[in-house]
Amino acid sequence: GSSLTGTGIVNVNAGATITIQNATTPNLGTMNATSTVNFNGTGAQTIPSEVYGNLVISGARSGTPTITLSGTTTVANTFSVTATGTVSYATSGNTFVYSALTGGKTVESAIPYNNLTLSNISGTNTADGNLTIAGVLTTTAGGTLDMGSYTLSVTGTPVNSGIIKTQNTG
Repeated sequence: GSSLTGTGIVNVNAGATITIQNATTPNLGTMNATSTVNFNGTGAQTIPSEVYGNLVISGARSGTPTITLSGTTTVANTFSVTATGTVSYATSGNTFVYSALTGGKTVESAIPYNNLTLSNISGTNTADGNLTIAGVLTTTAGGTLDMGSYTLSVTGTPVNSGIIKTQNTG
């Protein structure tokens, strides 16, 4: 791998991947919709409020680190969490936006959401597990969230302009 030192803004071009292993995040600039930012640390990290093409949280985490998401985190394509270890996620004050307009995305269940917005105006986003939303769940007219047999727990007020499909009766 390579290392990056210096100051300035880091732009991530089309198809490129930047892997961030440190607790200190570089100043991210423009990220192409097909680029990937991979937070692959061994401890705590903060995911900055940005518009990402693809966002990955990975790495073998030691101890009991906290991954913090603050502000608004927007993902145009894929969001995946493959981090291992005893990881906790701090999402208070965060709004997480799946911004793809055509749906077909997997809604990651590994993190508890504060506010969750699904921007798809067509197609179906599918939960990959039980979803917990402490604040507001916002869906867009024409879009669908398919929970399958998983549970959906929303503490705040849902702003449901789309369709939420669920099979769970328990």
